[in-house]
Order: sequence, then structure tokens, then C-alpha cells
Amino acid sequence: MKLKRFISPILASTFLLGFLGLSMLTTHQVYASELTINDSISSEIDLNSDMVTESEKMTKEEVIQSISNEFGISKEQAEQNIFKGNERVKRQVNDESFVLLRATWQDRQINNSVEGGTAYFYCRTTESGGFRAIKEIIYAGFNHPKYGFAGSLQYGLPDANRIHYTLNGALYKHATTSVTGGGSVGVGGVGSVNLSSTVTSNFVKNVFVTKDVRF
Repeated sequence: MKLKRFISPILASTFLLGFLGLSMLTTHQVYASELTINDSISSEIDLNSDMVTESEKMTKEEVIQSISNEFGISKEQAEQNIFKGNERVKRQVNDESFVLLRATWQDRQINNSVEGGTAYFYCRTTESGGFRAIKEIIYAGFNHPKYGFAGSLQYGLPDANRIHYTLNGALYKHATTSVTGGGSVGVGGVGSVNLSSTVTSNFVKNVFVTKDVRF
């Protein structure tokens, strides 16, 4: 009888500790501030994210005007950058549809979490019913709202609904960015543009970003 009375408090204590332990496990929360993001590790962003914006459908002429505006070059230079003087290709895309995808990422080490920059992808697309796809990336580039950038932007189209890009270089104060090279890239293809900064003496930081953008 004494043994029975001795065991009962032990069982009750064990049950209480188990219940408290379970409660602690089930009520623990993880906040976003506890997580870290490393832009040197591949990540994925899609069109439901505020880091990616998609334009309305564009015509060839609207694409040329947009590139002229975004990168501060003439319409003639924008057209040359896209088509490389190939008249046949220009005629082929007269009736095609295009969209502009802007992929913007944040860098928490620059001025207390300001915009890290924007990669631009002008895409020739197709859409039918509920299906849509990227046929081709016709032009790509990168810009930063405050700094110039020197380096490269490599981009590819692993499948018709995904762009993969890698940005590698450095940011500089009191500078702007110009884009050279590049070219159209179809599904399974890769391309690269060279990015030049007007000033390379006011170093800010190195940048290495590799991401996927879903369409």
C-alpha cells in the first residue's frame, strides 16, 4: 500500500513534465528575424514575389522604347543591341509578343537594407489558354538605383518557364552602368553581358548573386 502511494506521485510528476515539454515544443515560433539570407547561394523567386515584376504585353517598338528609357541610350542603339543589324530577325518578330521581367534583390549590407539592384530580361513569349512560355530572352541587363556596377551578368533559359542568372562584379559610388554584349537566348541556351561602371575608384562592395526567376 505504501509502495502504491509512493508510485502515484511519481507518475503524476512524470505526466506533468511530459505535458509541459510537449506544450513548449508546440508553442515555439520562428520569426523571420531569426533567419539569414546569403545572396551567394542560389535561390528562387517567382512572379508572386515582390522582388519580381512583369510588364504588360509589349510590341517590338515598345521593347525598343523601353530599353532606350531603362538604359539611357538612343532607340537606334537599343534596336542595334537587340537585333545586331539582322533584318530577317527584325521582320520575324514584328507580330510577336514580349514582356519585361524585372528581378530586384535586397542587400542588407548596403545602406541598411536598400535595393540591391535590378536585373532586366526582355522576353519573347507565347500564350495559349492557360499555357504560357518564354520562347527567347532577347535582351538582358542590370542597373542599380545609386551605384555603378562593373562585372558581368550571365543568364540562361533552362526551360520555357525559368530564367537562371548570375551577377558577378562590384559596386562603385558616383557612377553609372553601361551594358555591352549579350544576345538572344532560346530554351537551353546561355548568354552574357558585360557591365561597365563610369567610375571604378569609389569602391562600395563586391557582389555575387545567383538566382532563378519563374515565369
